[in-house]
Amino acid sequence: MRAPLGATLTAVIVSPLPWSASAVSAYLGTTNEGAPLLAVGAEWPLSWVRTTAPLTKFEREWLYIRRYSSDRALATGAGHAFADVQQGADPPDATVLTDAGRIGVESTSLTIEGRRGVHDLFAKLRRRLQEAEPAAFAKLAGHVVYVWFQDSDVPGPPVKPHKRTDDSALDALVQALAEYQPDAESLTGESGPPPERLPDLPVSETPAGARFYALPLLGGVPGSMLFTIAGFDIALAYTTLITAEEAWGEVQRLVDSHDKPGVDLLLLSAGAPDDNGNVFPAEEALTSFLLANPIGMRRPPKHIDAVILHSWGTGRAATLYPELLPLFGPLYQSMTPVHHAFAAHPTGDDADMGPGEAPA
Repeated sequence: MRAPLGATLTAVIVSPLPWSASAVSAYLGTTNEGAPLLAVGAEWPLSWVRTTAPLTKFEREWLYIRRYSSDRALATGAGHAFADVQQGADPPDATVLTDAGRIGVESTSLTIEGRRGVHDLFAKLRRRLQEAEPAAFAKLAGHVVYVWFQDSDVPGPPVKPHKRTDDSALDALVQALAEYQPDAESLTGESGPPPERLPDLPVSETPAGARFYALPLLGGVPGSMLFTIAGFDIALAYTTLITAEEAWGEVQRLVDSHDKPGVDLLLLSAGAPDDNGNVFPAEEALTSFLLANPIGMRRPPKHIDAVILHSWGTGRAATLYPELLPLFGPLYQSMTPVHHAFAAHPTGDDADMGPGEAPA
């Protein structure tokens, strides 16, 4: 993760996954001017549902509406918020039956601008590795490789992954990964107080600005296609800086773009699945950041009567308009991603044990 010059860090957010990577790594703090700051350094997109074809626009909207309604029923015991969800005239996305009658609902995702697109570019590398011969990456087995991209040796903000059309840069990165020798021992130290300076990371890089290093998987492994085929996985490090003003500005943008005749309620879903069924944990951190910094919207909508923010992963909900109030939750501790827990560490003394055997 990177911090802007003069920023003050006040808290670190780490949501660990069962295989020792992080669902999201971020920090909270203030800018040099004292503005509240959220910095997301890394996240691991998780598969909520595996689809054979991308979800349609209304299928996603229907899921968001149904999930909010279900969470409210679970949280309050007062029944579902909505019944008889029907596709609307766009606008609204849907019409739903409530205790007060039928209303029009617009449903959309609250995202961190650009991060989903960055992960989409990174997916090209994942597909390249899945298509390659797994034996070429035998040295990476049992590791997760963190990858980031920079323009030069000068410290600065990260850049986006290689473009889909940049085949030579992708080929060079795949080749560099095949030649890389993990060195986890260089990252360990003696027990006791931390050293004045941490050891340098065993980083490798390509001429096109890709940099990476590997860490061993501990406790379990992800149930991903790449790990299934090749025995290792990759993660993207990419820092996004967001102030509270910018976060509320995104809420305002979504309200303005959906504020049309026939829309009574705007439902903003954070951490909700995209077209391919993937969820992005950093959006949950954005939700908490918004609610912890209740700046509010700069102008009210003309047609929308209420704006609700619903967190997909935690089951937490709050109204953002006409006033900022908690509704319910959180209901869940976290999402449970598909993974395989180690019965015994494969590189240890127990690696050759037969089925059902246990160490002494």
